Amino acid sequence: MADGCTISNQLPSSRTRKKNQPDATRYDSKHGASQEKGSAHFTITSAAIRKGLKTVKKRYTESIVKDATLARFTSCEMTVQQFRQLLWKDIISLARSPCQTISQTFLCPIVFLSLIALLERIDFQNQRNIQKLVQNDALREFSLDCLNTCLPTDGNDGCVTLMWSQPDFSQLSHTLSMRYSESIYSGIVREFTRMNTARCAGSSSPEIDQTVSDLSFRPHRPMGTVRIPNAQFLYDYSLQNPATTRLGVVFEASDTLLLNIEYTIWHNASAAFFKSGGESVFDDNVLRLMRGLDEAIVSYLNPDARIRPAFNANIRDWPKVFPEFASNVAQTSGPAFLVCTTILVFISSIHKITSEKESKLYAALRVSGIQPHTYAITHLISRVLIVAANSLVTVLAGTFAFQFRLFQNASFFALISSFCSFGVAMEAVALFIASGLETTEPAVLAGTAVFVVAILLQTFVFSDGYYGYILYNPTAASPVIWKVLTMFPFFNFGKLLLDLTTCTHGKRNPVTSGYVEGPGFTITSLVGSVPAELLPVYSHGTVPDPPAPILSLLLLWMNVALFTSAAIMLEMLKSGFSINRFRFGSPSISKGVLTIANHSFAVFGSTKAEDSARTINDIERVDCAKPPCDSSDPVMSIRNLNKTFQSGNLIQRKSNAAVDGLDLDLYPGEIFALLGKSGVGKTTLTNILTRQLAPDSGSIAFHNDRRLHQSIGVCPQTDILFPDLTAREHLVLYSAFKGVTLLHNGDAALESINLTKSGDRLVREYSGGMKRRLSLLLSTLSAPSVLFLDEPTAGLDPCNRQHVWKLIQSIRTKTNCTIVLTTHSMDEVEALADRVGIMSAGKFCAMGTLQELKKRHGACGFRLSVDFGKATDQKEMVMADVHGLGIRVRVEEENNEGVVFRVVEKSEVARLVQYLEKQKHLIRGWSIAPVTLEDVFMELVGS
Repeated sequence: MADGCTISNQLPSSRTRKKNQPDATRYDSKHGASQEKGSAHFTITSAAIRKGLKTVKKRYTESIVKDATLARFTSCEMTVQQFRQLLWKDIISLARSPCQTISQTFLCPIVFLSLIALLERIDFQNQRNIQKLVQNDALREFSLDCLNTCLPTDGNDGCVTLMWSQPDFSQLSHTLSMRYSESIYSGIVREFTRMNTARCAGSSSPEIDQTVSDLSFRPHRPMGTVRIPNAQFLYDYSLQNPATTRLGVVFEASDTLLLNIEYTIWHNASAAFFKSGGESVFDDNVLRLMRGLDEAIVSYLNPDARIRPAFNANIRDWPKVFPEFASNVAQTSGPAFLVCTTILVFISSIHKITSEKESKLYAALRVSGIQPHTYAITHLISRVLIVAANSLVTVLAGTFAFQFRLFQNASFFALISSFCSFGVAMEAVALFIASGLETTEPAVLAGTAVFVVAILLQTFVFSDGYYGYILYNPTAASPVIWKVLTMFPFFNFGKLLLDLTTCTHGKRNPVTSGYVEGPGFTITSLVGSVPAELLPVYSHGTVPDPPAPILSLLLLWMNVALFTSAAIMLEMLKSGFSINRFRFGSPSISKGVLTIANHSFAVFGSTKAEDSARTINDIERVDCAKPPCDSSDPVMSIRNLNKTFQSGNLIQRKSNAAVDGLDLDLYPGEIFALLGKSGVGKTTLTNILTRQLAPDSGSIAFHNDRRLHQSIGVCPQTDILFPDLTAREHLVLYSAFKGVTLLHNGDAALESINLTKSGDRLVREYSGGMKRRLSLLLSTLSAPSVLFLDEPTAGLDPCNRQHVWKLIQSIRTKTNCTIVLTTHSMDEVEALADRVGIMSAGKFCAMGTLQELKKRHGACGFRLSVDFGKATDQKEMVMADVHGLGIRVRVEEENNEGVVFRVVEKSEVARLVQYLEKQKHLIRGWSIAPVTLEDVFMELVGS
C-alpha cells in the first residue's frame, strides 16, 4: 500500500473491474505501478495509458451510442446546426399543440374583432332609435318660445346670456349722430328684455346687467344682458374666455337719414351651449334672439301704437337622411381591441420561455452549447410564424367578415406589415421580461401589466385624434416626450393605428358634428403625411406636425432589436459573464484551448492570477485526500474558486459566500460524490462547473482539447426533456447541439437504455424511470470527459433505481469519464462513489475515499448497541466495567434502556463481545453493525 494502490476484494461490486478491460487498472501517479485485486503487478507506460483511453472511447461509441460519432464542425457550422435544430424543435412543438396554436392564431383575433362588431352594432342601433325620434319630431311644429338665461358650464361659476354694443358713431356725420343717438339702442335692449320676460311667463329670463370693459372680467353667476364697448371687445373676450358668453349683438351704424336699425348676431357654437341637429351650426336660441330684437325695435320706435307688436313663429325641422352606418366605434375603441388580438400570443411566449427555465430545459440547452443569442433569435423566428398567422387572420376577418372601414379602406400590405411588426416587437418584449423574471407566475403578471398599460394608452390617447396628435404639437408638448415614448412598441403601434383610422375614417367636425371623409390609406401613405384637413386644430390655430407612418413602422423594428439585445445581455449578465470575461485565447475560441507550460487545457472564469504550483495536498485544509490510484493527470482542476451572493435591501446588504476558496482535482474514470446539507453551495458549485454561472474569482481547467460543451455532460435532477418530442427526436436534437453525427436514427442508443420500442412515443407518455434513463443517455451523447449527475435516482422506485445505478456504472466503465454525483442518498454514494467530498459553508470539510473518511474521522469500525430492557440499574455497572477493563470505546448514544458504543479497533470489538457474552444475565440483548457514511456525514455536518 505504500508504493502502489491495492483494490481489496471487500470493495463493493459496483467498483470492481475485469482484468481484460484497459480501464480496470488503477495507476500509481508517482511510480507508474499498479495492482489489481491485490495480486497482479505490472508497469503501465504513458503510451499504453493513452492507447487504453482511446480504446475505451471507441468501445463506448460501439456499444452505448454505437451510431453516434463526434463531428468536426467549425464554430460557424456548429451555430448554424444548433440554430436549425432549435427552430425545428419549436415548429414541431407548435404542430403538436394544435389547440394552443389555433387559439393564438385564430380564436384570439376573432373574439376581439367580434367584440368591436358587437359594440358597433349596439351603437348603430342606438343611433337608429335616435334618428327615428328626430324624424318623428320633424313631422311636428313647435312654437318658438322665449330666450332663457344661460347656465354655467362645467368648471365655470357663471356665464353671460347676451353681450351687446352700440354703433361706432365716430364714423357718422354730426347730423346722423344726432339722429342715431345712444338712447335708441339702450331703449331697444330694455324693450327686448321686458318683452322676453313677459313671454317667458315665470321662467328664468335675462335681465339688464352691468357694463363690462375689462377683458379679465369673469362672471360668478348667470348674468343677463351685459353692455360692452364694441365688436372687437366681444371677439377678444370670447377668445380669452371660452364657453362663457352664449350670444352677442353688435348694432351697426347706418348712413341713411331714414331711421334704419342694423345689427349682427354672434352665436357661440360650443357644444356646452347647444345641441345641433344634423349639419346646422345654429340652434333655436338664434331664432329667439332675432324674433325678440325685431319685436323690440318695432315696439320701441312706435311707442304710441295702440296695438303692441307680437311676432309669433312656429318651427319645423327638415327631414334628415342619415348614413346607412354612422357608428365610429371601430375608430374610437378599435385601437384598444386591436392591441388585444396579440395578447394571447404575448402571454403564451412568456409562459413558454419561463416554463423551460423552471424545468431546467434552458439550462440544459446552455450546457449543450446553445448561446443566448442563438436561443433568442430562434425563439423570435419561430414566434414570427404565430404572429404572421395571427395578423393575417385579423386583417382578412376585419376586411371580409366584419367589413370594418379601417380594413376596407387601407392597403393590405400596410395593415399586415403594421400588425406583424407590432406582434414581433411584443415578442421581443416577452423575451426581455422572461430574461429578467425566470419564474412563470411573476413573469406572466409582468406581461399582463405591460398589456394593461398598452390598452390604457390606446383607450385614452390614441382613441381620438385630438389627444393622439397633441404630443406632436410643439406648443403643447416637448418633442422629447414622444421621442422617449417610441422606446415602447405599443406607443408606436398606437400612432400607426391613429394614422390608419384618421385616413380611413376621416375626422369629426366639432362645429357641424359631421365627418370629413378620409382619402384612405395606400402604400404610398406610409411615406406621406396625414392630410392637414384631417388633423385637429389646437389653440391659436396651431396644427400638429406628426411624422410619417413609416417612421412608426421602422421604430417597431428598432424595438425588436433593442429588446432582443437587452434580453441577450441580461442573460449573459445574470450568468456573471461580461463580454471580455469568457476569454479562451487562440487559436479557436469555440474549442476553448489555451496553452500554458506545455499543457493543453481550457480555462474559463479566471479573474485573478493563480499560483500554478499549488497542489491538492496544499489546498485541503481539513483532509489530505489523495487522487484515485488509477489516475495520473486530472481531467479538471479547480483552484481558489469563490462565489458570493448579495442579499438584503438597498440599505443593508449582506454577502453570503456560496463557494469560498474551493480547490478540487477530478481524475479520469472516477465517480466523485458531492455531499452536504442544503444551502452549503453544492448547486452553486455545479452551476459554475457547468458554465451556467460565473465565479467571482478563481479558475477552472479542463485538460483536453475538445470544445467545452462537448467535454461536459449534465443530467439535472429534473429531466431535460421536451414533452412534445419523442426519444428519437431528442437524440437528433441533442446530438446536433453537441456536434455529434447520429447514424441509423439512434437505434443502438435507444437499445442501450431499453427504449427501442418506445423511441417514437412522445416523452410526455413516459414513466419516471424511462425519462430518467433517456436523460442520462442525452447527457452522455458526446462522450463527455466530465459528467455531472444531480440526484439521478430521486423519486424512482427501487427497481428503476437499481437500473439507473447500473447505467451509471456502465457509462463510467465504458467511457472512462469522470462522474460528479450530487445526492442526498448515502447508500447511493456507498454503491457508486470512488471519492467523496463533503461541503460545509462553501468549502470542503472532508474529502477522500469511504474508508479514508471513516478512519480519519473516527467513524470507521463498528457500532455496538446494548439493550438493558427494564434493568436500567445494571447499565451504570456495565459501563463502569467496560471502562475498567480498558476497552477503548466511545459512548455514542445513551438512553434509559440502552447504550450505543463506537468501537474502532477490531481487537477491542472482540474483547467487548466476550464481556457482553459473560453478562447475559444483566442485559436483554446486543447487536453490532459497521459504521456507515451517514454516520460520518452526521458527525461532520450534522450539528
